[in-house]
Amino acid sequence: MEAPSASDPTGGLPNQNNVRPFLRFPVGIGIALIIVANLSVLANISLSCTNIGATTTDKWNKTTAEHQFDLNNSKSTQGLQNWSKEFRVGMDFWWMSAINDTMLALAPPNKNKHEDNHQENSPRALVFPNGTKRLWIDVGVHKESDFMENLKNESDLFLIGFEPSQKWSPCSHPRCATLWAACTPTYDASVTLNIQDANDFCNSILPPQTNTSTKLYRPCVTPKKTADGSNLVMNVPGVPLSEVIQRVPSSVVIEFVKIDAQGFDLEVMKGLLSVSDRVQIVVMEAMDVSDPKQLLYVGQPMLSQIVEFLAKKGWKHVTSVSNWGALGEVNAFFVYNDQYAAKVEQFTKYFLPK
Repeated sequence: MEAPSASDPTGGLPNQNNVRPFLRFPVGIGIALIIVANLSVLANISLSCTNIGATTTDKWNKTTAEHQFDLNNSKSTQGLQNWSKEFRVGMDFWWMSAINDTMLALAPPNKNKHEDNHQENSPRALVFPNGTKRLWIDVGVHKESDFMENLKNESDLFLIGFEPSQKWSPCSHPRCATLWAACTPTYDASVTLNIQDANDFCNSILPPQTNTSTKLYRPCVTPKKTADGSNLVMNVPGVPLSEVIQRVPSSVVIEFVKIDAQGFDLEVMKGLLSVSDRVQIVVMEAMDVSDPKQLLYVGQPMLSQIVEFLAKKGWKHVTSVSNWGALGEVNAFFVYNDQYAAKVEQFTKYFLPK
């Protein structure tokens, strides 16, 4: 949880004139007409097929078309288990929009360079800049990632961030890319983000527990109101961590994942359990309390519950570092492979109270 800043009349909502829609991508009208007949999964998303030029690995015809895509009636809603080719194509388009103007690219169609998966419907791999050996994933980058200095000093490191609010520019470094989405356990075309009266840094998919007994910055659990007095919310796409991890070639080590999702952290973690063996270290915010009345969000689990759940999935709790944000709030470190437990100490320094 970051320190509060000056009040913000927008309540953390993005400037509507600058918002890029969820799946805006360059595509030739002929290809769009083929895909519109087949796509099915994410759920009633309006895709604006607009000419924005050529991407790094895909050159499309210079035409403009708009279609309403019905993405219902999926044969599977369980993430990666039974992905159709059409759904993978749809997510490829999302990636092309998300990584436009970054140093990331997608491997060309039919020439997938993902060393670990040669199945016909395997996702197109991410292509990283030359020299990239390590990837860190920052869920909840907010105004700026905490790891910008690492990017400046460590030339083999790349950072991918998740941030649902497009108000900020959190990844100004060329080896950093921001995915404008909420991080969720499964794919979701639209999840509701509850906006708090705290300059955007306490917004959560979970509603706030307004009567929490925990001492904290109260605007974090005070819903921002609309003109008619209702709680302010915004709808954002939900994408699981596995969507990123499965596209990372084995030559790039997924060294570290930071999760700061305001009470939704365990749900975010669930989105990588299918690819646990790819990740070395995970840290997430949690409440190390024994009384549910001390929790900050409705439905938020306590640290003991998180540890118990993840232990059943093969993840070990190594240590926790106190977080200044709220009484009882900690940053809890987990490893799936015991050989990385000793490495955790290298990362705790980033989470010590400042």
